[in-house]
Amino acid sequence: MHELITHEGIKELVIEAAAGKKELLQISFTDDLFEFGYNSISIVNLIELLENKHGIYIEPEKNIKKLNTIENIYKILMEKSAAPYAGGHFF
Repeated sequence: MHELITHEGIKELVIEAAAGKKELLQISFTDDLFEFGYNSISIVNLIELLENKHGIYIEPEKNIKKLNTIENIYKILMEKSAAPYAGGHFF
């Protein structure tokens, strides 16, 4: 099952990944960039969410630095996805 991923969708994934954590994750969004107050914690949580909920495996050692912009997340998701590209970003 593939979902259309939008900027809002990525924001929701990040918020969901951060939910329930004791640490206060300071997440600020602009159109193309989100920044984390606690980068490693939130990025790892995002990776875990993508793996557990959506079945997308991202090697953190290789890609952790690339997860800093929404467009880079799109690229990684497209690399990991077998879905056809049809003007949107699917995974």
